[in-house]
Amino acid sequence: KRERVSVLPAYTIKGYIHSITFSGTCTADIFEDFIIDELLPLYNPYPGPRSVIIMDNTSVHQSRQ
Repeated sequence: KRERVSVLPAYTIKGYIHSITFSGTCTADIFEDFIIDELLPLYNPYPGPRSVIIMDNTSVHQSRQ
């Protein structure tokens, strides 16, 4: 059986910002850590440039927090 590799990328309308690659499937905890630790430090307060994050409704984008 092959190992599963997952990638979490972030893009703007101008292109690639950042991504992480890891073994296994993405969980809500991994996604939350990516947003807090990896992505938010690259963003600015609203209404500045790069201040809005848009996500779809996939289950890993949802948590009780």
